[in-house]
Amino acid sequence: MGLAHLALPLVLLTSTANAQDFGPDTCVSGFVWREAYSGDNVCVTPDVRAQAADDNRLSIRRRQPGGGQFGADTCRPGFVWREARPDDHVCVTPQTREQAANDNRAASSRVLHPPVAKAPGDRIGRAATEAGIDRGAVGVGAAAVPISPQPAPPRPVAGSSSKRGFDEKGDPYIEDRLSDGSIRRQQSKGVTIIKPDGSRQFYPTMVVRSNVQRPTPPELPDDPALGRAWVAFHNRELLDLISLLVGGNQTEIQKFNAAEANAVGSDLFGQVEYRTKVLEFLAKP
Repeated sequence: MGLAHLALPLVLLTSTANAQDFGPDTCVSGFVWREAYSGDNVCVTPDVRAQAADDNRLSIRRRQPGGGQFGADTCRPGFVWREARPDDHVCVTPQTREQAANDNRAASSRVLHPPVAKAPGDRIGRAATEAGIDRGAVGVGAAAVPISPQPAPPRPVAGSSSKRGFDEKGDPYIEDRLSDGSIRRQQSKGVTIIKPDGSRQFYPTMVVRSNVQRPTPPELPDDPALGRAWVAFHNRELLDLISLLVGGNQTEIQKFNAAEANAVGSDLFGQVEYRTKVLEFLAKP
């Protein structure tokens, strides 16, 4: 066997070794570790890593002298916490924080060998728990509900016929029929695709949280009776709108009433908050 025959296997072995030089977090070509903090191996473009280094260097200048509403790390007006991880309080522009959140969401798609979580306490198990799915249902078999890192299929174009209602737990949903005959059910915890053969695919909702000032509540009349009457009226208006969105279907309203009673009871202010959240969901175009 000549040297030419040995060259190709040698090159392949060298390439494989190089691809794993940085372990399971090795980035795909064109990406590097962000290194916004020690151990930050999220893969980003080189300019984003450079931006993270600059933000780290400038952060102290962007803090409110003497602290403020959010403690010693309160940012000057125009800046917010980057939150590349929950305790990342480096002050950056809102656009940079949004970039960090987007990079975190895309992290698993930018590594050469994304880790496959199999243990009960792994990321898939946690995602299933947060999404309200029995961990026993996440696995192989006819009853499995796989968790996918890919985004859910989008809703059909505007003007499509959508069904709005409440499931057996009283949680609101919006259903659309896709072009392949599948049903797309959107809820607060994520999107479920029900295929024509009955199989299901669940896409959990990805949530990014940030610290913001709580809204200032409206001033109520001096007379408590008038204030309570105003809240009750507002509550009835919210329920009327919910009923309108589900087509006046009393079966759906009964499921909503049962869920609301279980969640907040007869507290008027709790009902206003609960109904507002349901209405915001059902009113999505």
